[in-house]
Amino acid sequence: MKRCIFILTCIVTLYGWCDLPKRIHLVEDPWPPYTYGEPSFEPTKGAVVEVLQHIFHTVELKLTLHPWKRALLLAKEGKVDGLMLTIETKERQEDFIFSAPLFYDEIVFITRADTILPYKGLHSLQGLKIGTVNGSKYSDEFQEAILNQQIHIEPADEIQTNIKKLMSKRIDVMIASKIAFCSAHKELYKDKNYTIISPSLKKIDLKIAITKQSPFAKHMDTINQEIRRFKNDASYQQIRQRYFDVCSL
Repeated sequence: MKRCIFILTCIVTLYGWCDLPKRIHLVEDPWPPYTYGEPSFEPTKGAVVEVLQHIFHTVELKLTLHPWKRALLLAKEGKVDGLMLTIETKERQEDFIFSAPLFYDEIVFITRADTILPYKGLHSLQGLKIGTVNGSKYSDEFQEAILNQQIHIEPADEIQTNIKKLMSKRIDVMIASKIAFCSAHKELYKDKNYTIISPSLKKIDLKIAITKQSPFAKHMDTINQEIRRFKNDASYQQIRQRYFDVCSL
């Protein structure tokens, strides 16, 4: 009986993939360790790049990097099928269908190692210059504080720019995903010249976002089946170990 159920499950899964469109185009910004490369080109490597290659192994997979704000706009307008990896928010739910989580991370604030910042909530950041990435939504609480002018942000196009600005004292603090920050910092500096403020602002699930205009939107159940299957595979843990050892959660 168990064998029959297993065979039936395999047939249903195979049929789901056969029914998929033949080509999917996803975009993202350069976001180490999830994606590496230059805007307007394919990523050269990255944790999410390798995971997507496994998940979409039965279709033609096209991946392109853009500055985050442009990547988000292209996906929202339906000019591509979606985003490789992002945070699900109420605002984005209007335009996208989200997958099961691919990775877990944390949103954190970072200061220079020589800076003491007694953090007791967002009100602790009043009067400080906070580095953000254009188009990024870190949390509802953080966005509300921006709208109410309770905090001052200085956006940049990429996380690497914010790290350089932080270390040159052009901003006081920056906000980023913990894993992405540690990876990007390691590419720029040898010394650990920063402090990650505790507690984190938010723990996050990182997911594929398929625009509702894409033919793949109605196949999210099939995509999620493949995500769950692959996350139980040893290859998934090997990808995590290879890319995430720079900053353990």
